[in-house]
Amino acid sequence: MRRFPILLGPLLTACAAEPEPLPPLPAITSTVSYRLEERAGADAASLALEPGLATRIRADLWLVRAAPPEDGDPLATHTRFVAALRGEEPILPFTTLLSGGRLVHGEGADALLGRVASGDLGTTIRLADDRALVHPGLVTAVVVAPDEAVALAEEGERWRSFELLVTDDVDRSWSVGLWAEDWSGKQEDQPRQELLVLDERLDDEHRVLALTAPVPWFGFERCWFVLGLHLVAEPAVAEAELARCREQLTQEVESRSAGRRPLGADERARRFLARVGEALKIVGQRRHSILELAERANCPLLLDFVLVATDEELAGYVERVLALGDVMKSRVGDELGLALEREAYRYLAQRTASGADRPVLKALLLRHAGELGLQTSILGGLLAEVSSQAELRQGLRDENVLMLHSSNPGTRVRAADWLEAQGLDLGGYDPLGPVEQRREALGAFRERYLRAQGEGAR
Repeated sequence: MRRFPILLGPLLTACAAEPEPLPPLPAITSTVSYRLEERAGADAASLALEPGLATRIRADLWLVRAAPPEDGDPLATHTRFVAALRGEEPILPFTTLLSGGRLVHGEGADALLGRVASGDLGTTIRLADDRALVHPGLVTAVVVAPDEAVALAEEGERWRSFELLVTDDVDRSWSVGLWAEDWSGKQEDQPRQELLVLDERLDDEHRVLALTAPVPWFGFERCWFVLGLHLVAEPAVAEAELARCREQLTQEVESRSAGRRPLGADERARRFLARVGEALKIVGQRRHSILELAERANCPLLLDFVLVATDEELAGYVERVLALGDVMKSRVGDELGLALEREAYRYLAQRTASGADRPVLKALLLRHAGELGLQTSILGGLLAEVSSQAELRQGLRDENVLMLHSSNPGTRVRAADWLEAQGLDLGGYDPLGPVEQRREALGAFRERYLRAQGEGAR
């Protein structure tokens, strides 16, 4: 581990005067670690580290105050894989943290790194200078980050860390990846993370690469990171170096194995609800977040509503969800499902009660609640009484059965149509038939209905 406490002053300068002094940087720590490739298995002892297969690399990271370098090609044209993430969720298929970065290789890389080291480009600060080994079956990582990264984020400072990844490819070549992490405590509660795998490889004929990327920190707008990666041929790797590498690898495997445990259902639910709760506060993420909630919590009305709601209608419902409080921190089960579905019924009933809302919202209530979609006062009473989703479904059926006795033909027709759509056989009941015929058919139906309820309860 190497530490570089940065006290900015007249370090390496290309000119006699700078327009303004740079603000101070935090102390930077660079660390080398080793881990097994997935295909190499999980047993460090089974991987034979041989001096003849190992090669040294040198990684240098500089901060340079200068105009944007024009050396090389845009980094985006030399990547064969990009994954952009926040937390555990993929969010973009392209890089933004390293936007504007460039890749230089061969003689051009040697020339650029030489100008950086000499100070010809401008004020230059060396942040990392590390030596490491690469070997088939290993992933070698060089991590460069501020010592107090999390504390900086909590104070509202924006920081960035890099992890350079080198692993074996084919025919004694080495694949290079770059993991960048960026955290702005003022804007987001999870770091943004991006992984790039370059299409350029290191081998005996191509021993040096250089990458440039803009610096995100306030006060460093005209500064760039310059990363140099070299294959070092001499001297040959000694057995003692491999022994230290093997010891560190064993510790890394044991540490990762000890910390690896499957998450329980409660912890998975807590993480899911915490993520959704934050996503609901972001306008562009509301619809798919509510949709995911409705699917997991088995909320049929809410599922249909999310698919047809306008942004304004959805925003009104989200306000109700965010006001649920502790229910949104519980497990994704019946309690949460009932709360979400109850609020959906109440919200749609409130909007349709005025008669001025979109017909599709009234149609949703009729589809899911039958005649109670129009009898909102009765619906409200039912919603206040039920304590589970099963009770809500049964209550809707029971109330619609009572509506078959109504003196209003329209009420009887809507209730009968809805009950039949739910799979109930009304026998010979005709909602528009003579009174005596309806009473006789309802008596027989009600007897069958009550018997079925009793059998279902046993």
